[in-house]
Amino acid sequence: MSTTEAAVAAITLTEDELQPYISHVSTRRWLSGPGLPGDSDLFTFEELRREGLRTVADATDDPGGRLSEELRRQLVIGGLTDLRGRETESVLLDGVTGEV
Repeated sequence: MSTTEAAVAAITLTEDELQPYISHVSTRRWLSGPGLPGDSDLFTFEELRREGLRTVADATDDPGGRLSEELRRQLVIGGLTDLRGRETESVLLDGVTGEV
């Protein structure tokens, strides 16, 4: 994973990092090209920067397998932040459809 220096540093992923998680062509193009904002008042992508792409199953360890298979396959790419900059909810990505 690389961070490009610009007015706002972007988080981009290499083709190798996208495999096997993301098959949606437009999403692959976006994540390996312009990328995600490295700094935002509404979102944080620090976990993606630190951990790389991870499924919900990997991120939660889902003891007991209580999550649906569909949810377990979603990718955790970031979080919504509150006014104090604390992450309040996860931002998930479906690697097949590109749906956020």
